[in-house]
Amino acid sequence: MAQYQYHTEATIKYTENYLEEFHWYKDVLSQLCASKSTKKVSEALKEQLTFDKQEERESVPACNDLSLPAKHCRIDEDKKQIE
Repeated sequence: MAQYQYHTEATIKYTENYLEEFHWYKDVLSQLCASKSTKKVSEALKEQLTFDKQEERESVPACNDLSLPAKHCRIDEDKKQIE
């Protein structure tokens, strides 16, 4: 609407109302952006914890002797701890 070549009283009022409403709610948008960056950091930490748990399992000799179902059970338990 701001790109119209000509404006009437109605289009000007509409734009003013829109801007007023935008400024009223812009804090919500900034919180959303913050939560996206927080989620990104959280995902990176989760990935690092998963990697650390895998290294921990591989470093314990007893884990290497487990059957495949037992290894999967151990991996599932680790995932539950991480989440």
